[in-house]
Amino acid sequence: MDPKEGEITADNSRLIVSKDLGFGQGLKLEGVLSALLASSEQEVQLDLSKVRHLCSSNLAVIASACNTLVSRGKTVKILALPQVARILRLGGVERIAHVEDVAE
Repeated sequence: MDPKEGEITADNSRLIVSKDLGFGQGLKLEGVLSALLASSEQEVQLDLSKVRHLCSSNLAVIASACNTLVSRGKTVKILALPQVARILRLGGVERIAHVEDVAE
């Protein structure tokens, strides 16, 4: 699948992103993440394993959502390719969420 053609979806406790998160995806990402904020589940998972590019504005959206989820007593696990996991760690997301590298 072309990473520019994928989707951003969520169910009760899991966000699945099958496209790159470049500039212009922030509003869509925020909207889908809002569904997770209402989740009754204790653990929330952000599956970014198909994302090859994460821009700084979307890093900020993810960090903010993780902060909110953790402040509501939830644990957050993020699955990401090594290059995206590195960006998340450099952005400080690992201080509030578990970031796990996954293979391509």
